[in-house]
Amino acid sequence: MSDPVASAPASSGLTRRLWLVAGWGLVIVGFPIFLLPIPLGAAMMLAGAMILARNSPSARAFIRQTYRRFPRSLQPLRNLAKRMRRKKSD
Repeated sequence: MSDPVASAPASSGLTRRLWLVAGWGLVIVGFPIFLLPIPLGAAMMLAGAMILARNSPSARAFIRQTYRRFPRSLQPLRNLAKRMRRKKSD
């Protein structure tokens, strides 16, 4: 079974830190919006988690552990990741 989180090399230095700030910003801002009836919060948190997974080894490990613990409930995200990888390689 392939890993759902791509292990792309993270950027170095200042660029990496900026991506981490952007990822955490999306997660933090997305959480209160998620509690509102507007569906934008989940998309913001997902985008933030994807940014963090590419730039933070600890976030990547947490996401892998979550995938292993809840394999069926996260299947739609795994399918989305596969589709995105296929598009990138085409």
